[in-house]
Amino acid sequence: MKKLYFSSVLFLCFFCNVIAQEVTVVEDTDNFSWTYQGADYKLPTQILESEVIKIEESVAARTCFCVVSYDNLTNKPHRTGECLDLTGVVNTTYSTMSQNNRNKCNNKCTMAAAALTSAQKQSIANCACAANKGTGTIITAFSALSTADYLTAQQIGVLTNSPTVTQTTCKCPSGWLANDTNVDGGNTSDGKCKKGVCSPIGVTPLPPNGTPIGSSWGFTWGNAIYAWGTTANGGAPTCNTVVISPAVCTLK
Repeated sequence: MKKLYFSSVLFLCFFCNVIAQEVTVVEDTDNFSWTYQGADYKLPTQILESEVIKIEESVAARTCFCVVSYDNLTNKPHRTGECLDLTGVVNTTYSTMSQNNRNKCNNKCTMAAAALTSAQKQSIANCACAANKGTGTIITAFSALSTADYLTAQQIGVLTNSPTVTQTTCKCPSGWLANDTNVDGGNTSDGKCKKGVCSPIGVTPLPPNGTPIGSSWGFTWGNAIYAWGTTANGGAPTCNTVVISPAVCTLK
């Protein structure tokens, strides 16, 4: 009996050794398979992928994101209105999504935002002005740990966005009347100059005041005919534009 048992053990050891030598394992990124005595065997891809995902999730680093935006990102899952990304400055990851780690991430984002230079703040202001954000828009830094919603970290400033204010003055040449004041060579607020070329009109009834002559040549008024001033006839006004106040785009 003992001899039979001993013989069986030897046979099993020999058999396993043969299998170990004859099995060929083929691995790639899409499947896991092996070949034994001409027969192919394959481990289901789903099993491999699920195990890989579990391993990746267990060791994945949770990035601490930090962005400056003219939109209110508080409790929002995605960023919009971004003018500066400070994630690289914060340069921090965490192993878990705990509230404590979210708070730590928020503190680091706050410190990064507080260290912004004047040049960086002006760049942020220019970004908001280019997006046509109006005066009073609040610019803020927000933090988010991995896929968690954003939290308010640090207010950067309040935007002032005022366009350039200009004033244009147009003066008619001598011998031409300013359209709105009838002053010879005067300033014209509507940019038009006119000159009477025929009076009186000897036909009645007279046409209504302002009856156009041609598409833009002139018009009638009372019993007279007037021509509009143009560059061709020498009656175009001379205009000059000055800046009353320059554009302002800044954070306060």
